[in-house]
Amino acid sequence: MLPNGGGGNRPSASRSTMTRRSEFDFSPHEKPSPFLGVVKVVIMLVNVAFMMVAGMLIYFTAWIQSLGLVAMFGSNYSWLSTAMFGVVLAFGVLVITTSLVGCLGAWAKNRHMLLGYMFVQTINLVVFVVIAVGGFLTRRMAHSLQASATPRHEEASFPMHFNPLYCQSQVAYYCSAGSVSESLTLFLGPSVAAKARGVFDQLYGWDIACNSSLIRITDTDLSRQVNATCALCGKYPAAKYSEFLTTIVGTCPLTPDTAKWCGVYLTTVNTSFSNVSSTPYGACRAQVLDLWVHLSSWVGFGAVGVALFSYETAPMFNTT
Repeated sequence: MLPNGGGGNRPSASRSTMTRRSEFDFSPHEKPSPFLGVVKVVIMLVNVAFMMVAGMLIYFTAWIQSLGLVAMFGSNYSWLSTAMFGVVLAFGVLVITTSLVGCLGAWAKNRHMLLGYMFVQTINLVVFVVIAVGGFLTRRMAHSLQASATPRHEEASFPMHFNPLYCQSQVAYYCSAGSVSESLTLFLGPSVAAKARGVFDQLYGWDIACNSSLIRITDTDLSRQVNATCALCGKYPAAKYSEFLTTIVGTCPLTPDTAKWCGVYLTTVNTSFSNVSSTPYGACRAQVLDLWVHLSSWVGFGAVGVALFSYETAPMFNTT
């Protein structure tokens, strides 16, 4: 007879302390190895990198559109359109969402999420290959234009979009922060500008001159031109042209010739673009094409890198 009157059916201590296996536990043959743990971490890091790349893609697309040059290139190359950049922008959002799903799937070892992620990664591979091809094609176009010392027929429509944008951005700059004395020819014209020498030498920004009560102008022609300039400043806010000013105008500042051309453009409805060399595009052509080559190279090589990343990460999911 057992002590304390215990029956023979009482469970032993060793049985009561046995560890129960949860339905969420791995079976012995499914226990993850340290290698699989490393793969999971690598997959999560790669997806974080994808999210960063997608964020850069969204920023880059928005920045290109803010430059205002899409219409200039789209006139000859219809696939470089605002709609195309909108698709790229939407695709950047899709990449961020997919990368987040990939991170969650790798962390939770959810096969459905990982299969969906692999499917979208395949689409990523195809799309970024297409983007890379487009980037290298536009790079080749820009190099072919650079090889010519004078504008080619493919550039015939470029001045029609670039010149107004350049002149308007110069107005925005000199109205907000530029030296007033440097822009007298642009706003007042050569003949009236001679009368204003010494009056605005210490002023930066026509907005200050327009709102100052310390400046007295007695000359009728000068007063009329200054009033017209103040009205013009209200049409072109600096915030609208900030990216263009930083990227293009910063490397191609206003010259006496371009100031004269812009002065005529701002006061004349129909301005001739026949002599391209005398227009702002003719003066800034080298800088515009250099920017085109730089951006196309960035897009091409960047897209190739992302496509390779997409291709290399796919086999990892076969081990998870």
